[in-house]
Amino acid sequence: MTTAAIVPPAQAGSRQRTRAGIVSRVSADAIDLVVVQLLFALVYVGFAFARTVLTSHSFQLPHPPVWFTSVFQFVLLTGYLAWGWGSTGRTPGKALLGLRVVTDTGTRLTVARALARAALCALVGLPLLAWALVSRRNAGIHDLVLGTAVIYDWRPRFTRGG
Repeated sequence: MTTAAIVPPAQAGSRQRTRAGIVSRVSADAIDLVVVQLLFALVYVGFAFARTVLTSHSFQLPHPPVWFTSVFQFVLLTGYLAWGWGSTGRTPGKALLGLRVVTDTGTRLTVARALARAALCALVGLPLLAWALVSRRNAGIHDLVLGTAVIYDWRPRFTRGG
């Protein structure tokens, strides 16, 4: 039997479990933002499609008020981030770049802390993270307030065989 695993970058050994830098964090957040916007678009088009199928209306995208789409995107982003951080500590963007959100002591976030961090990030976003540019701990303001950290954590994604 053979064993196959995804091998992390060569620098992974020395950086493993250290705090992630601003470029890695912003890149992962950008990926997550694209995913959330794609989810929003799917819901938006799905609603229009369902309305067309269930009624006699022709296919037409809805025109909800701006406040509604803003609230919906906030809830969608908050739920997406809280789900990732509260379960495995990773969103798809963080997983792709080998990052994990943990507490300052290195443990998994509770659901309440993940939800608070997600709501704060969805509400304020990039200005909170900008503090990591001057922080010796690479911590954003939300990390300092909630006692969290983003670390490099490359783990094999799968193993086959014996």
